[in-house]
Amino acid sequence: MKKADFERRYAKIADEVRSLRETEKYGNNGVRCWLIGYMTSGNYSYTSAQLKKVFDLGFGDGKAPGAGKQSGT
Repeated sequence: MKKADFERRYAKIADEVRSLRETEKYGNNGVRCWLIGYMTSGNYSYTSAQLKKVFDLGFGDGKAPGAGKQSGT
């Protein structure tokens, strides 16, 4: 997906995630489940970096556990 298109979708997704956390009281697991459903519906293609950025929203602190660490070190 083109960067400009992704940034627009990302802003919409981030707003929805914020709303789910604040009004619906979704926890991290609920947000991640919602993200999976949202991202797999429709006819969009994402790069791995785009998917990572979106799914990082599913963690309260914005980063997946162990993010940035190399395995085996």
